[in-house]
Amino acid sequence: MTTPRRRLAHASFWTMAGTSVQLGAGMLGSIGAARLLGAVRFGELAITRTTLLTFTLLSGANLGVAASRAIAELRRTDAERAGRVLGVLFDLSLIVSLVAALLCLVLAVPITRQLGMPHLTAVFALIAPAVLFASMGAVQIGALNGFEAFAVGGWLLAAEGVLTAALLVGGAYADHVRGAVFGMILAAAAAYILRRRALAAICRAHGIVVRRGQRMTAELPLLRTLVLPSALFGLGTQPFAWLARALLARGPDGLAAVGVFSAAYSWGAAVLMVPTQITRPSMPILTSLLAQGETANFKRLLRDMLLIAFGAGLLIALPVVVFARWIMGAYGSRFASGALVLCLLALSSVLASLSAALRSALVASGDAWGQVLQSLLWGCALITTFFLARRHGALALGIAYNVAFFVTLVSQAWIAAVMLKTGRRIRAAVNLSDPAVAETTALFEEPKA
Repeated sequence: MTTPRRRLAHASFWTMAGTSVQLGAGMLGSIGAARLLGAVRFGELAITRTTLLTFTLLSGANLGVAASRAIAELRRTDAERAGRVLGVLFDLSLIVSLVAALLCLVLAVPITRQLGMPHLTAVFALIAPAVLFASMGAVQIGALNGFEAFAVGGWLLAAEGVLTAALLVGGAYADHVRGAVFGMILAAAAAYILRRRALAAICRAHGIVVRRGQRMTAELPLLRTLVLPSALFGLGTQPFAWLARALLARGPDGLAAVGVFSAAYSWGAAVLMVPTQITRPSMPILTSLLAQGETANFKRLLRDMLLIAFGAGLLIALPVVVFARWIMGAYGSRFASGALVLCLLALSSVLASLSAALRSALVASGDAWGQVLQSLLWGCALITTFFLARRHGALALGIAYNVAFFVTLVSQAWIAAVMLKTGRRIRAAVNLSDPAVAETTALFEEPKA
């Protein structure tokens, strides 16, 4: 077994272990909340969580991808700059998340009115603090992955999953939807504190000092080549997903349909999360391989990733499809009709797992901007398909997810095949040691005493 494969196996084991606990706790928490709230109120909680995720991505949650790539390349070669880059990403995340949180407060009234749910205005405003913790937490997770601290990350994932599930159910029991949202905020805050302490210890062990308050102009090449495309990638997907659920909420079955779809989607996401969490750690490893010129190892690892993604996705999807009726029935009698929706989402998640594996390789090879266009393609396919079949409600949205992932996967596979055949763009995502980059950085550095 080659060294890159051992690194991927170690990363996948710990990430998978943490994810399994997180998923198990999340499923139990979701079932408990659904049985306490019922289909309609669970739909209210679902649209609130989707809105939270949308604002989180607006606040730069995908900065974690930039943190992972930058730390993976700099931690061994330039510890001083690694600390500066990490500080810049934390500062940028804080600024943008504050703006997003303010937008969340300002737009709470018009959004709930457009959804026909003015009674949820206070709940939508309540999610503003969670935007801060989620955005900063994304940079923390990205940095941990960049350090390849996957064992620590696995334990933190498990702890966050158990805590979130417990507080979600407890909050739903105490104060329905508002209580559940408040429980989610408390869990996000606790997870942020735990990750902060863990990251501080790892930085000390690597001799890296995180420097906050630095001039962001000193890292313009990084912001342009890594941060901006990473941020735009999230903006190209999540708003479309939110819009699809908003259109579903305005349909004949209203929030009940959103509740049924969200219950099925949580299991579809579980199918996706298992292979994704196995292959996601490969991105910093692939970046490192390209930075060292090991193209052959890059190709072998990509092949392994695709096989693992497909096998793991199929392995999880099959039992979900077989037991779909019983799974949906566990949420309550009004959810049982969503068994076919769950089957469709399980299938779409297998396609999505392959897409995620290809995305890691393409981003590592320098095609970050291309993945922004891929995300827009996914979103357009999703909304167009759902709009054409919207009279079928939640079932139509399940079909739309399959079409969107299939179109995106075909496009990514074609780009990857061309890249591997011609050798074009097979390079590190950004060469942070490039003389031109170093020269630009030096122009903005403070003179030493």
